[in-house]
Formats: sequence, C-alpha cells, structure tokens
Amino acid sequence: MISQLVRQFGLEINAVVQPTAELLVDLGASEALVLLLKGGELQAVSGCTWEGETLQGRRESLAERVQQLVEAESPHRPNRLWLSGTAAADPEWNTLLSATTALSAALFDPFPGVDVSPMAEEVPPAARAACAVAAG
Repeated sequence: MISQLVRQFGLEINAVVQPTAELLVDLGASEALVLLLKGGELQAVSGCTWEGETLQGRRESLAERVQQLVEAESPHRPNRLWLSGTAAADPEWNTLLSATTALSAALFDPFPGVDVSPMAEEVPPAARAACAVAAG
C-alpha cells in the first residue's frame, strides 16, 4: 500500500526511524546509578557513591556524572529522562537533572499497580517472602 502511494504521488521516503535514547537515573540514599539506553538496550553505565558527602556535594557529583555520560555517548543523545529509586520523588533532583540534561524528568515506577498496603496477619511467612522477592 505505501509503495503504491509512493509511486502514485512521486513521494520519496528518506527518513529512517532511529530508536529512542533514554537516560535512567536510579537515586538511592548513598549512591546513584546512571543508565543510557537506546531502543531498550543498554549503551553505557555510570554511577557514584556518596559516603560522607554533603547534599550539595552529592548533587554536584551526580550532575557531573550524568553530563560526562551524555557527552561521551553523544551519538546516543537521550531524549527522555527517567528518575527512579528512593530519592527520586525529591523535586530538587528533578530540577537539577532536568537542567543538566535539558530534558524534563519523569518518575519511573516499575510497580505502579502493586498494592503496597500491609499484608494480613494470617499470610504465612513463606508467602510474604515470595512477594518481597517478586517486588525486588
């Protein structure tokens, strides 16, 4: 069908669809992991730990790591920024990383439909452990 339209209207199709590049920043209390993905495949990884650093030092350290990763992998310039982890809900991280990458950040929640309310007392320990392992 498309080839018929191309012939009929003399259209040229020169565009090649490139896979989307995404940056995922997993923020923890004492460390962060930065992943660059293209088309769902891992392209590069960087990380930092924050033993004894001030909050400002942590933010500067992570911003530097993110910037280095993006510059080193310039052919895979990301067009999406995802934040995950225990510190991802902090608006300061969102603001800092959005400014560093010139991308708006979105919260990445791998378990959006998981019921996190406490389990009933009668649930056996083995079942509780299975749920904990499944949730990561």
